Amino acid sequence: MKAIFSTPYLVQRLEKVNNQIELSFEKGLIKKGLCEEVGAVFANIINFSYMGSAEFEYGALPKSLEYCIRYANDNDLIACEIDVTSKKGNNVPVYYICHKDIEESVVTWINKAGKEEQPRCKEGVRLCDSIDKTYCYNAVGWYDFENKFWFFTDRKMFLNVCKLFGVWLKCY
Repeated sequence: MKAIFSTPYLVQRLEKVNNQIELSFEKGLIKKGLCEEVGAVFANIINFSYMGSAEFEYGALPKSLEYCIRYANDNDLIACEIDVTSKKGNNVPVYYICHKDIEESVVTWINKAGKEEQPRCKEGVRLCDSIDKTYCYNAVGWYDFENKFWFFTDRKMFLNVCKLFGVWLKCY
């Protein structure tokens, strides 16, 4: 299945899971189409941040994840690491998972997001803040609903999502 990159608009922030094994919106996610089994798997590795917009609810996540599963089944997902520099000059590794057809666009967009140069999304991405440990430093992962790509500053979360989709690192 071919993928085409469009400017990200719905980018979900992801946080580390607390000691509790539950999603922020577990009942909502199940109601929106994620079965309990899928919700339980995600509950162990990702806490979906509250985004405050209806666009992030009502079935958008399960529909988007459906494509990720198709991409994984077709061996079209790739995973890699890049160095991203923030506006303040801080440099960190950022890990990403995306369809192989859009990798170049994903890398360009992530680098811009690190410097807050990306076009405005529905809700703030705040990758730069995460890198610089400012306002929203509790976000350590992100998921773009439209382009179906993931990116992380947290290696453990990245590796767990790689395992979830059966994708291996392309580079280090």
